[in-house]
Amino acid sequence: MAGETKYAKPMTSLLNEENQLAAFDASRIPKQLLPVLDVEKSVAVKVVKVDPLALLKIVKHARESFPTSVNGQLLGLEINGVLEVTNAFAVPTQLG
Repeated sequence: MAGETKYAKPMTSLLNEENQLAAFDASRIPKQLLPVLDVEKSVAVKVVKVDPLALLKIVKHARESFPTSVNGQLLGLEINGVLEVTNAFAVPTQLG
């Protein structure tokens, strides 16, 4: 298959002669993505951007359970102090 060759070459190129993973070359990473990879860096969140669909999911979940409180999870990414919420997931709760 042509698809196997397309993906097999990059994966096997990471192996050295002893079939161990070679050192990762960080110099090939675009500069705008470097802050994403630095997971130990601590930056205060200054701006929160919420995707419109995520906001509608939050409102829908809250309206369906009114007047009780609701729980859920937000999915997103923080880059350079900007938190982008891209999706929201409702967590069903039971009374009692």
